[in-house]
Amino acid sequence: MNNGIDGNIPNVLFETQFSAYPFATWAERLRYHPTPEFNLQFGVFQTWDRIFQRSTNGLDWGIRGGDGVMMLAQIGWTPEFFKKSVRVASDGKSAATPQMKGLPGHYWIGGSYSPWKGYAQFGSTEKASGSYGFYLHADQMLYQVAPGCEQGFTLFFDTGYYPQDNISIMPWQFNVGAFYTGLLPSRTNDKTIAGLIYGEFGGDYASTIQASGIGRPEHEAVLEFGYRIQFTKFAYLQPDLQYVSHPSGTGRIPDAVVVGAQLGLSF
Repeated sequence: MNNGIDGNIPNVLFETQFSAYPFATWAERLRYHPTPEFNLQFGVFQTWDRIFQRSTNGLDWGIRGGDGVMMLAQIGWTPEFFKKSVRVASDGKSAATPQMKGLPGHYWIGGSYSPWKGYAQFGSTEKASGSYGFYLHADQMLYQVAPGCEQGFTLFFDTGYYPQDNISIMPWQFNVGAFYTGLLPSRTNDKTIAGLIYGEFGGDYASTIQASGIGRPEHEAVLEFGYRIQFTKFAYLQPDLQYVSHPSGTGRIPDAVVVGAQLGLSF
């Protein structure tokens, strides 16, 4: 449930003025599959200094003279390891035509660059020109109850690195975790989830906060545990527990426990 895991990698989103819902922008994306397992993607996104303000979203489709662009390039790999022949039809029942199914994985590595001259700098009123960085994602199913089955154990990992201290609040962060689908024999579609988010604050940002007299931020981490109860294919309830360590990074705010739940309905 924490958007540090369930969403864009946060330092990719904020250190680059990158758009994600509900912050709408103009964009164009190209995707190419040289083979079934490999894909290449390239995207160009509009960016500006008020991209995260509500007043410049919704039906605001404008392009202003001071707007910039952000470009992303990414290579992806979607393998299946230890394939075995299974008989699967579109209705989930046995079929005459066999297919090769194995342990699915999703891997991608990418980077972004923006020549825009509107990035705010810490400790300076002047705008910085240019932003760049890199990100990586990997998730891999390690155990499968049966070939082609969704029941089993999966690990995931994400990281983002945006090294420009003058504009990056959190130059480096990573997420790691796991989920098991069908841990309880009678609940084959439920998911048991655990995750960790960790990030280190940038030196220039930390110096700016320290100068205000509220401490120097170093790092922040969140542990999350959840259990998704899949009532039907179209509805689930997910109770959730989070432990926030070192909130805001300064050590002046006590660690916190957050209890919540999420209800999902598909129409």
